[in-house]
Amino acid sequence: MEGRAYLSGRRSLRPCVEEILEDALRTLDFSNVYRAATDINQWTAQVTRGRAGRLLQPNDLLGTNMVLASAAGFKGAWAAPFDTSSSRLQPFYAAPEDPRDAVTMTQRGVFNYGESEDLDVQILELPYANSPVSLYVLLPPLSAGSRGLVDTVERLSPPLLESALAAMSPAVVRVVMPKFKIESQDGDSLQETLSRLGVKDLFSERANLSVFSPEGNLRVGHAAHKSVMEVDEGGTDSSVSSSAKNFFVPPARGRPAGELGPLRNRVFVCNRPFAFLLRDTRAGRLLFMGALKDAPV
Repeated sequence: MEGRAYLSGRRSLRPCVEEILEDALRTLDFSNVYRAATDINQWTAQVTRGRAGRLLQPNDLLGTNMVLASAAGFKGAWAAPFDTSSSRLQPFYAAPEDPRDAVTMTQRGVFNYGESEDLDVQILELPYANSPVSLYVLLPPLSAGSRGLVDTVERLSPPLLESALAAMSPAVVRVVMPKFKIESQDGDSLQETLSRLGVKDLFSERANLSVFSPEGNLRVGHAAHKSVMEVDEGGTDSSVSSSAKNFFVPPARGRPAGELGPLRNRVFVCNRPFAFLLRDTRAGRLLFMGALKDAPV
């Protein structure tokens, strides 16, 4: 992940901030909102290899003297790729009574697998080659219907997730999973979400960000977030970018079945809504989280 704070060239910064955040600060002429937005969007596209697209519109910069832009890109090849010749159309049950065809990948191998009664899900780890990062898929039972994913998300908490991941173990698993691409962008809804979480002063005149500039009068006037994630037979390509105006805050890895001797045989069929997350297994850090709710187009 990379981040930059873009500030108006007309505003003075505290010398210590300039020194400490030298690589993360850029000044722009915000009086030309079209040029400033283009510069920020070009940087975002560069970091995300063009996946995140446009982050800001010129109108987002009106009346702004500070913008936070952050972008993250991840591209990983599976440690155990899916065979493209095995991919075919199979039904995806966004709702039990309304199955729709989706291009679905299939393979059989040894993966970390688990079942959590607390979350009421099957869990599968799909590792990436030469990387500590893995994609974890949390699959509610088919019998839960359209409420399955909702119930899982409502139950989900850091302690329950960590407990479920720690209980996973190698198993021979037949994996059936749709190819998918998810793209979402939040503007005003992101500010509303942060406000509900208690982050309110930053969006009002009560904000105190004088640590950056002795001139004061800094507050969050706009917040935006965009994410893109694509999963196919070869691996994953995901990008995330976000911006906040006026604010800156500095297991078994896939192996051929039989290599480890007799193991449990499991079936992991993602033919209904599921949650997924990218996690750095070495650092124990969550990098990205999302859900597939509808049949991929």
